[in-house]
Amino acid sequence: MADTDTNQNKPEGAEPELQHNPLHSGHIEADLPKMRTFAEDLAVEIQRKGTTSASIVEAERARAARAALMTGVSESEPRRRTILTAATVVLVGAGVLGLIAAYVAFSWPVAREEVRTPSIISTNSVLRVVQPSYESLPDTLGLARKDANLPLGDIEEIVLTLAAASSTPAAILAALNAPEPLAREATSVMLGFHSFNRTQPFIIIRIAQYDRAFAAMLRWEEEMARSLGTFFEPALAGAPPTLAFRDAVVRNTDARISPDSWPILWTFVRRDVLVITTNQYTLSEILARLAAQPSAVQ
Repeated sequence: MADTDTNQNKPEGAEPELQHNPLHSGHIEADLPKMRTFAEDLAVEIQRKGTTSASIVEAERARAARAALMTGVSESEPRRRTILTAATVVLVGAGVLGLIAAYVAFSWPVAREEVRTPSIISTNSVLRVVQPSYESLPDTLGLARKDANLPLGDIEEIVLTLAAASSTPAAILAALNAPEPLAREATSVMLGFHSFNRTQPFIIIRIAQYDRAFAAMLRWEEEMARSLGTFFEPALAGAPPTLAFRDAVVRNTDARISPDSWPILWTFVRRDVLVITTNQYTLSEILARLAAQPSAVQ
C-alpha cells in the first residue's frame, strides 16, 4: 500500500519507479548451473587434442563404419553356425553309412558263383539258378524244369549260385537226399536238362570208388522218387511212390530202370561215371557227348 501511495503522489507524466525483484539480482544468476553446448565441447576437444573439426568428423564416420561392420558380423554368425552344424551332420552320417556298408560287404551273405571245374559233357546253354541255401533244392530245380524252353535235342547245364553254402559235389547230392556213401564218393556233379518229349532232367556224377557208389545206389532206389521230388517228377503224377527197379540193357549199357508210371533210369556208363535220368534217349545223347570228349571222364 505504501508503494502504491508513493506512485500516486508522483507528478503526472513521471515514469513509475520499478519495484525490486529478487529474481533479477546478480547473486541469483550466479547460483544457477551453466549450460554446456555441443559447440563448446567441440571447441574444448579441439584445443585439448590439437585436432580440427574435419578430423573429428572423419573419426566419427570411421567409428560408425566399424559399428556397422560389427553389426553385420554378429548378424551373419547364426547363419555360419547353422551351415557348420549341417556340414558336420552330413559328414558324420556319411561316415556311419560307410561303416554299415563295410560291415554288410564283409559279413552279409551275398550271391556269388563258385569256381567250377569244366563240365563233364558239352552243353548248348547254361541256366544259372540262384539258391539261398540247399533247402528245397529239388523243388527249385522242378520249377526251373517247368520254365525251360529248349530247342529239340539241346542240353542245358544247371549252375547253382549259392549264398550260404559251398557247392561241393557232396553238398549238392546231400541236398538231393542222396545216400551219404554216394555223396562221399562223388568228385564232381553236373545237373541239367535235355530237350526231348518236353524237358527231361539228368544228373551226371564222377565217382572215386565204383563198388561203394554202386551199393549206395541200390539202397537209394526205393526212395529216389521222394528224394528227387519235382526235379524228376513225371507229368500229371500223384504222390511219389516207393519204386521197384529192374535190370535192363539200354543203348548197349547195363542199367536199372523203374516202372513207366514214374520213370527213373540209372547206370554206370563207365566205372567212374554215373548217369541218372528218365529215358533212354537222354541217356543216348549223354553217351554221345561223353564219347566226343573222353578226356572229361578219364
